[in-house]
Amino acid sequence: MALVEIRMPTFKRTHLLRRALESLKAQSFQHWVCRVLDDDPNCSAKTVCATANDSRIRYEPNGSNLGICKNLDQSFSLLPLHGTDFLCVLEDDNYYLPSNLQENIATLDRTRLDVLLRNQRIEHMHKRDTPGELSARTSFDGQYRDGILAHYALFATFFYSTGANNSSLFWRTNVNLDFSTIKYIDDPVSQERLRTLCVDRDVVVSLEPLIVWRDNGEESLRPKLNSFISWRISQVKSAAHERAIYRALNSYLIEIGMRDSAFTPVVGNFTDERERVFVRCGLPVPTPARGIAFTDRMLLHAKRILAEATWMAIGVTPRLFIDAKKGRLK
Repeated sequence: MALVEIRMPTFKRTHLLRRALESLKAQSFQHWVCRVLDDDPNCSAKTVCATANDSRIRYEPNGSNLGICKNLDQSFSLLPLHGTDFLCVLEDDNYYLPSNLQENIATLDRTRLDVLLRNQRIEHMHKRDTPGELSARTSFDGQYRDGILAHYALFATFFYSTGANNSSLFWRTNVNLDFSTIKYIDDPVSQERLRTLCVDRDVVVSLEPLIVWRDNGEESLRPKLNSFISWRISQVKSAAHERAIYRALNSYLIEIGMRDSAFTPVVGNFTDERERVFVRCGLPVPTPARGIAFTDRMLLHAKRILAEATWMAIGVTPRLFIDAKKGRLK
């Protein structure tokens, strides 16, 4: 029987962690192992793992606080345990519906593909470590359709959405995909987008939402403990690198002959939000697509110029490329 390995990064959210672990125990597919990666130096997750009383749950403290970016990144980059057939990452504030693992395996086996993107229901946060309010909305609303998605089309979603959300990714171990992104950028939201560009093959998308994803707002930007100023500086650098990635990706898609029209059936029409992305990154906006007000566009241009002056002052020189042969970020 196949073995699924779940990596669960956590930090001082014991009630939600307990909920996430219970959702694993309630899975219809029971042949799994979970590695809980605790980023709290005080080991707050240890008791939760012990009281779960399940040998499949393995507590792995980081020893020192890595910060959300590095803890998430190691969740994707750790070598799998012996015998693992499938990998996925479940953040401590999210949880699975009972049939998630079973359906993911069945979908990959049926399509004979290696990577799956699973839709997620959205939960709105009210308090940090308590369950929130489930929304009728899902992460993939208006972004994907069911079925096989070419990885070049997946690249294009980088401009429209978060692309391959952390918890939505489910993949086979033997493909050796490198989803580590900390070497490119040190920002959790941008890292999630970058994982989209780490895929070098077609994926299967399932719109049935079998995961609950928690919209926790600014908490997603949790810095490393005791390093708030340096973290803020890193945000400035990350912005420079992200813009370099947008520009490299846009050039790459043009080089391989892909245009907006090719992606419209998959990710929808050119939106105001995508126009804002283009302006922020200094990319040319197609004339028919210009929908945001002139004053807003000028303000975005001014912010970009100020940001680029700041990057020059602190010596940021991003060099990021899309590997044309492998079809992925390098």
